[in-house]
Amino acid sequence: MSELIGMLDASKTSADLIREYALDHYIHYGFLPSDVEVNGHVFDYETYNYLLDLFFPEFHREALKGRMKKLREGKNS
Repeated sequence: MSELIGMLDASKTSADLIREYALDHYIHYGFLPSDVEVNGHVFDYETYNYLLDLFFPEFHREALKGRMKKLREGKNS
């Protein structure tokens, strides 16, 4: 059982880092990266999106809101 908890904690930590990178990438460029490297591991698009959906179900809504905010700020400048 403790091994499972350790694996979930490690996955959650990786998911936190993936979320941070993918969110920043989407807000700045308007699209998600094809892959994400975290702690020496490369996660392809399908895999990191699975982790995002698992740990952060509202990620895509949050990313879209952040992108729209950035575009509005640029338009008003």
